[in-house]
Amino acid sequence: MTKNDANVIAQNAAEVHATLFCSNPANLQSPRDTVKAYATEYAALNVAKGRQAETMQYAFVTTFMAAWSRAHNALPEVIATRRIERLLDVCHEFERSGQAEVDRFTTNLREDRWDAAFNAFDWADNAAEAAARIKVARRVLAWFDASKDVDVVLNEVRENVQRGARFPKHSTSQLTNLMATNELSAFAAVLEHCQD
Repeated sequence: MTKNDANVIAQNAAEVHATLFCSNPANLQSPRDTVKAYATEYAALNVAKGRQAETMQYAFVTTFMAAWSRAHNALPEVIATRRIERLLDVCHEFERSGQAEVDRFTTNLREDRWDAAFNAFDWADNAAEAAARIKVARRVLAWFDASKDVDVVLNEVRENVQRGARFPKHSTSQLTNLMATNELSAFAAVLEHCQD
């Protein structure tokens, strides 16, 4: 095997292995020295063979580290993208499931039975939660549309959670207090869903 052939084989192996290695976000957050030690050990055990062992090991480690560096440098972008996806997912799910529950409530309310309204309000807790989730989802989506910055949006959500926890509603209307609690819960759920 020529030196060039050894380099190509080691580089190809490094690209494949680096792709698998970098698919785990924890590996992208490892210190550079740890990753290099891993690549060196892996190359020595699995790649470097024959007369060109040293050449193959060097080619593997160099290529592996270059691939890891590219993925490592892109990590903040990947994390931000995932946070945006989670934010949009939870808001769209809140809207979808919330609207379905509100529709179910209004259908029950409109039924042509003498006890329909009573029964609908008897089970209105789910509709109240759903209405709060819809309100929160639309507010969060509006904040995101205005800023396009997930950190700004999550800070706003966090402030709403903290404000709601510090200053709970104390209205004489039980329904007002219930809606404030449901809104606070929905904000907290968005925040929890979007944490890293």
